[in-house]
Amino acid sequence: MKKKIKILHLEDSYKDIELIHSVIDCGELDFDYFSVDNETDFRYILETKKIDLILSDYGLPDYDGNQALKFARDKYNNIPFIFVSGTMGEDRAINSMLNGATDYVLKNKMERLVPAIKRAMHEHYMEIKRIHSARKMKEKVEQIKSQNEMLAQINKELIVAKERAEENDKLKTAFLQNMSHEIRTPLNGIIGFAGLLDSNDISREEIREFTAVINKSSKRLLEIVNNVLDISRIQTGQLVIERGKISVDLIMSNLLTFFTPLVKTRNIKLNYRSNADKTTTIFTDEGKLIQVLTNLISNALKFTKKGRVDYGFDVKNENVQFFVKDTGIGIEDEFKEKIFDRFLQIEHSMTKNYEGAGLGLPISKGLVQLLGGRIWYESEKDKGTTFYVTLPK
Repeated sequence: MKKKIKILHLEDSYKDIELIHSVIDCGELDFDYFSVDNETDFRYILETKKIDLILSDYGLPDYDGNQALKFARDKYNNIPFIFVSGTMGEDRAINSMLNGATDYVLKNKMERLVPAIKRAMHEHYMEIKRIHSARKMKEKVEQIKSQNEMLAQINKELIVAKERAEENDKLKTAFLQNMSHEIRTPLNGIIGFAGLLDSNDISREEIREFTAVINKSSKRLLEIVNNVLDISRIQTGQLVIERGKISVDLIMSNLLTFFTPLVKTRNIKLNYRSNADKTTTIFTDEGKLIQVLTNLISNALKFTKKGRVDYGFDVKNENVQFFVKDTGIGIEDEFKEKIFDRFLQIEHSMTKNYEGAGLGLPISKGLVQLLGGRIWYESEKDKGTTFYVTLPK
């Protein structure tokens, strides 16, 4: 079913209006017809009736056709505009077409009006169809462009994920190799020196030496097993937190008592210092807090060949901030974002200078997070590292 054409006719002659309406009516067109003779009505009908075609006389007393054409092209550029005039010369007709008129029909050749309307409407519909197709094509192009960008982003993310997976595989492989080395070392000590104890030719002094090696290796092996179990419990959410009110100063003093014998034979000074109130208490899991601080102090001592390790605490608002500061080797920039990764150890070599499974810091981070706190650090290569742990009181 064809759409009814809404025609707006700007004309000041009543006889010409009747004539043109009659000619159109005989042209087998389905249309609504609106006639106006002034600018106000012309603009009003355009704004309210969704006009499909404009017919206009060229010369009117108060509002001529060129003004109407300019207004129509400024605001309704896609509406066909046909001049129907008896005073329109060839020059005016050409200028009107150059200014945007669709066609012109002389009043003494009214047989051209209906074909001109049909042609103008056909071209108008084709233009609308072309614009619609172009818009659809543009939308499709934009959609394809958006999809390509999305696919490119997905591809980029997949590449990053692949690289991370490959890196994780390398880290896991290095971790397993390191764990194998870490477990075999104390285990070989236990088995080897336990076998030597079976000999009938050893002295009491040798027995004491062998037993000491076995005890040290056993503790080391137990530490490794406990670390692996801890990281597993943290990852699976199976670690139970038991909070209570504890004295911060008492914990720090006990740590000094524990670590002091371990640094006596080394060129390192271990210092507990704090300007905070010694009566400060914190409501947290004592065992987990001690484990975190023990890991951090052990780590500081391990990577400090000489100098000092200072540790202590400060009270900041409603938080207690612990710190462990060393004068050791520091952390290189390439490792600063990875030191809390659970499969990373800075030095992967089997002949490394520093023993360890690389689980102390990941365990510490996991425990601090479970306690509702935050752990971070500041470090500079060859100038030492300071770890901070903030926990709510």
